[in-house]
Amino acid sequence: MSRDLKRKDVKKRAENAIEGNSVIQLSLEGQLAFAEALLNPPEPNPALRRAFESHAAFFGTRSCTQNRISVLRIRL
Repeated sequence: MSRDLKRKDVKKRAENAIEGNSVIQLSLEGQLAFAEALLNPPEPNPALRRAFESHAAFFGTRSCTQNRISVLRIRL
């Protein structure tokens, strides 16, 4: 087997492995629950607010205020 064929084979196997681990299949009920969570996400809890603050302190980004946490909401 030539080098190019080996490379293509390895690449194809890697792509298949990644694809196999990045696609999830949900039941209809699971799909509806997922869509509902995207459209109407819950308010961030205290632990998530602390995580945002820690991230901001570590990376030097703006502090998480109530307005900044709203970026978690996905607007479609």
